[in-house]
Amino acid sequence: MLPLSVGWTLGAIVASRLADRHSESWIVTLGFLVNLPSLTVWWVLVDRNAPLAALFAAFLMIGAGVGMSSNAALTLLRVVTESAKIGRVSAAHLFMRNQGFTFGAAIGGAVMLFVIGN
Repeated sequence: MLPLSVGWTLGAIVASRLADRHSESWIVTLGFLVNLPSLTVWWVLVDRNAPLAALFAAFLMIGAGVGMSSNAALTLLRVVTESAKIGRVSAAHLFMRNQGFTFGAAIGGAVMLFVIGN
């Protein structure tokens, strides 16, 4: 979990720096474009029994992509929402993000149990 958390923090910092020069939607897209290949690389590394350091590096990049996307998406939602609805929109975003954590943890646990079982 540490590489994911550190990556998330780094991604959030990068997103905050990029927000001065780029739109939130561009940053969300960039986060996705970092995340998709990182997940693919992680999958290949797991499949080939790569060293732990390589897996940690992939986790760091996955966290960075999520950190960029998540924080920029929340900022984007706040920008495009009228003032009276910001509380509901922010709460909905956080709820869906927590649901993503829950499903992600469940899928990750299922994959680990599958690998251990085989």
